[in-house]
Amino acid sequence: MKAVFVSWYLFAILLFAFLDSAGQNYSLNITSEMKEDKSVDFFFDKYDYGSFFLNLTFNQLENAPPASFKGTLVSTKGKLLNIRPINPERPIVFSYSYTFIRGQLNPSFCFCFI
Repeated sequence: MKAVFVSWYLFAILLFAFLDSAGQNYSLNITSEMKEDKSVDFFFDKYDYGSFFLNLTFNQLENAPPASFKGTLVSTKGKLLNIRPINPERPIVFSYSYTFIRGQLNPSFCFCFI
């Protein structure tokens, strides 16, 4: 009896872990595109309605000046930024990460509604 309970328990844990990982909903996607002049464009695609505050930081950035992006995204897709190489003969080497929240970072409230 105990072995049956343990096997059902493990089955339920694995099932919910699979459903959780397979059912992730990505609300925002960041892509990069290297151009012929070795500059890099960054684009976003937003899949949910409303505004998002995005913080894009570079973990590694070689052959380019320091860059980052912090701002509110309102449209469903668009261009974030363009990075140009310092030395046009060499490509830009980079890695980045991003975090986002729904809405604006420090929204202002109208206290007449409270």
